[in-house]
Amino acid sequence: SGAAASEYEPVSISDSLSDLVAHLSPLALQRDVRVEGSVSDTMEVHGDAGLISRALQNVLVNAISYTKTGTTVRARVFEDAGHAVVEVADGCGGLSDEELAHVFDTGWRGDAARTPGALAGTGLGLPIVQMVMELHGGTVSISNTGDGCLVRLRF
Repeated sequence: SGAAASEYEPVSISDSLSDLVAHLSPLALQRDVRVEGSVSDTMEVHGDAGLISRALQNVLVNAISYTKTGTTVRARVFEDAGHAVVEVADGCGGLSDEELAHVFDTGWRGDAARTPGALAGTGLGLPIVQMVMELHGGTVSISNTGDGCLVRLRF
């Protein structure tokens, strides 16, 4: 709805990402996907810990769910010009220009080939990520790289 009551406090992005990588490893294993996390800088931001965790989880679950079996999802946290940055790279095969243009549209789930079955969602995951990032004065972007997509959260 665009309204969110938030409690802001120091949040370790590094710890949040490490915890989620460990928590989501069983899902990755079930899908025959490897998930790796790396932290080159211990990064802390001032924000709502629950919302930030939700955004990170949405990005990681999407990456694990849509990457091809036998590939690796890589998540990392680093500092860039004083900003905490989280990048999640997958092996989904990439998105078309049309798909890239709509990934943050509420309710959009892509073509029929991406939405049926156990992984079908509501099309709210990435719009929630975008809302969380905006509430925290940050940005989110997605682009094609190599054999997949790269989602970048910049706090």
